Amino acid sequence: MSPTAFQQQVTQLLAEVTKCYEFCDAVRENRRLGSTHEALDTLQYGIKSSAWNIQNAYGELRDDYGSRVELGDETARTALNRAIRTVQSNIQARLSEIAYRQRDSHEPENPGFRMLNDKMANMEADVLDELESLGTRFKNATTEVPKPAAPTQPAKPKLRTDEVIVLSRDLDMLVQHMKSSWIETSVAEEVFYVNAFDDKKRQWERPSGFIKALPRAAPKPTTSRSAWEQPSRRPTRDETWSNGKGW
Repeated sequence: MSPTAFQQQVTQLLAEVTKCYEFCDAVRENRRLGSTHEALDTLQYGIKSSAWNIQNAYGELRDDYGSRVELGDETARTALNRAIRTVQSNIQARLSEIAYRQRDSHEPENPGFRMLNDKMANMEADVLDELESLGTRFKNATTEVPKPAAPTQPAKPKLRTDEVIVLSRDLDMLVQHMKSSWIETSVAEEVFYVNAFDDKKRQWERPSGFIKALPRAAPKPTTSRSAWEQPSRRPTRDETWSNGKGW
């Protein structure tokens, strides 16, 4: 769609109204009007007034709301199309018929100029109302500026039960600690040390830093007892009766 679609419609409407005025001049030249010339004068004046009023109203609207008036909106363009069809089919066609038709009778004819003038006035009123409504719609669209949407806060991540939040500086300290930490490992009774941060980093010498030692086997308990732990010998029957003195 052309960005000046509504302006083009207004221009076409004014051109069609101007043709109506020219047909009135043709009627004067080609027909014997008798006593109906006053009605034709009124019609021709009304046509000229309608064209001026529509052009002036559009110009004021253009001054108030700028170039967007040239496009208009769907409602305004529909109304202008209807006005153009009214002028072409109901007014212009009838004036052309009166101006150029060959008369078959010498009887005086009632051309209906007053009715045509009423149709022109009604068309003008409809167009002026639509121009005013278009200005109101532009005004409301300017006034009712939609509120900007409130910025959405990023959702905080939900932690699982085994997760904690670690600050960046704490994470750096943790990484440094892991880089200086080692895990004591034994393979085929050979002991070496694996870095806690990088398991590909290994060495045989005992490193400095924190070392997670291998679990040590608990010493097995000995079955032998020292002399003082030996249980006392159970006394014999004779020793019990003699109290150990041989009585």
